[in-house]
Order: sequence, then C-alpha cells, then structure tokens
Amino acid sequence: MSIPPIQLSEETRSTAWILVVSADEGWRNQVGGAFGGEEYDVATASSMATARHQLGQQFFEAVVTDSALLDGTGLELLAEVRAQQPDAACVLYTDLDSAAIDTSEQPDIVINYINETQPNALEVLLNEVETMVETRAHTSYPLPYDEDERLAVLDRYLDVVSEVAISFKHLTRTAEEELDVDVSFVGLVGRYTEDIVACRGIDWGVLNREETVCTYGVLEDGPTVIEDLTADPRFERLNFVTEYNLRSYAGAP
Repeated sequence: MSIPPIQLSEETRSTAWILVVSADEGWRNQVGGAFGGEEYDVATASSMATARHQLGQQFFEAVVTDSALLDGTGLELLAEVRAQQPDAACVLYTDLDSAAIDTSEQPDIVINYINETQPNALEVLLNEVETMVETRAHTSYPLPYDEDERLAVLDRYLDVVSEVAISFKHLTRTAEEELDVDVSFVGLVGRYTEDIVACRGIDWGVLNREETVCTYGVLEDGPTVIEDLTADPRFERLNFVTEYNLRSYAGAP
C-alpha cells in the first residue's frame, strides 16, 4: 500500500519558539500561557543560567523577560540574547516604569519595552511579538540586533557621501596596497541593498543585500574573515562569487 505525500497549503507554517523568563512563577505561567496555541512553542526559565542553557540548545524567534531574575536582570539577559541570537526579538515586559530601569550598564542595547500595567498589556505584547516575528520571517538574511538604530544613523550620513567620496577612494587604494588584494571596496549596507561608493579592481554599483557578504559582516563588531567563499554554504552560489571567481573576503564595519 502506498502512502500519498502530505500536501501543505500556502497557509501552513512552522511554529515559532518563544522564551519566557522571570523569577516569578505566576508571571511565567501567565505570559507563557498567552502564547499558547498552534503558532508558538514556549519555553520558560526563572534565571539567567537556565535561559543561557536554553539559548545554547534552541533558536528562539523571541525572548520575553521580566526585569527581575534570580541571578541578574532582564537587561543583562537580553544583552546576552543579542550576542548569541541577534535575530531574536527582545522584549522587556515589566511593571517597572521605564525611568526606573537602570540602563547604564547596557547603554547600547536596543529592545522593545512594554509596561505590563497598561490596559490590555498582554494583547499589546502578543501583537508586538507577532509583528517582530513576521518581519524577521520575511527577511532572507540575518539582521543586526541594532538594525533600526544602525539604519537611522546611516540615513544621517547619506547627504554627505558624495562630499567624502575621495576619502573612500583613498581608503580602497590603501586596502589594496596594504593587504595585497585584487579587489577592495567601501559599501553602505542599507535596508535592502548595498551601495558600493568606492571600488577598485571590479565594477560594482548597487547590490541586493541578500547577495552580499557584507550583510553578515555588519553583524560583528570587529573584522569578518572568510578564507574560502566557495566552501561556505551561505556564499558559494552567490552570483558575484561565481561570476568574478572570488575566493576570500575580509571586511570591517
């Protein structure tokens, strides 16, 4: 007897993993229960140590945390989430007023803050997480944890790019000479494209972001080095790699 294959409709989608963290068991049950249903799989943790272990075992589309944990704070946890899983949506869901949250130790972290004492707070939380998860699901490349902030800063510089173009050209020449490479360039990684503002050894203009190596480079604070692009499944079939017979990549944000 032959078994017919399962036919999946276009509406079928896999569930999203949500990590819910708080020292308060009642809080965990309430928030975790709100994500019940077919769309989400929920894991819970009462401490940073437990959450850290789970982050090492499972990718989470979103992490929702209270401000108070058994061995740290919600902000400290979300800083670790950003470092380990930069694509995960991060939400601080707490009864503390935003002015009462000490951000001095994590000044650069960008998260979503929702006050749980506001009207329909759980509904607001569910809608916020759903929006963030769907936004990331439609992105074919990873996003830095500070993507919105990064793009806002980039936008402020776009008007002066032409004024400093000569400096970019000098930079590409220096890179070509000091590193003894055939190709060097400076690119501005925008929301959907990378604008090559200076280039030596190759003729590039605007590239689709999903087809660039730099979209992975901006995930790091320091240099990104890939010795063999053709051996990396993320890049081995990219058009510019095969067309120009490129092999190695080194870049810094």
